[in-house]
Amino acid sequence: MFPFIPVIVFALTSAFRMASSVAWTVASNRLVMASMFLSMVFWGWTWGAVGMFLSVPLTMSVKIFLENTKDLGWIAALMTSAPSRDSAREGGAAHGDSAS
Repeated sequence: MFPFIPVIVFALTSAFRMASSVAWTVASNRLVMASMFLSMVFWGWTWGAVGMFLSVPLTMSVKIFLENTKDLGWIAALMTSAPSRDSAREGGAAHGDSAS
C-alpha cells in the first residue's frame, strides 16, 4: 500500500492542475465550457490520452485560426461566450467597440 501513495498523490495533483488550467483558460478567453468538454472528448477519441492532455492548446489554436479567418469567424463566435457587462464597460473600446 505504501509504495502506491506517491503515485496516488501524483495522480491527484496532476488531475487538479489540469482541471484548474482548463478553468483558467476558459475564463480568460471567454470560451464556452461545453466547447472545451466537447473538444476534450473529440481529441481524446482521436488521439487517446495524449489528445485529452493536448485538447486545450489544440482548441485554442483552432479558435485563434477561426477568429482570424473572415469566412469562418462565426464558428469562433459560437465557441466564445458573450462578454459580461463589467468587462464590456472596462475593455469595450479595446476590443473594437466604440462608445459613441
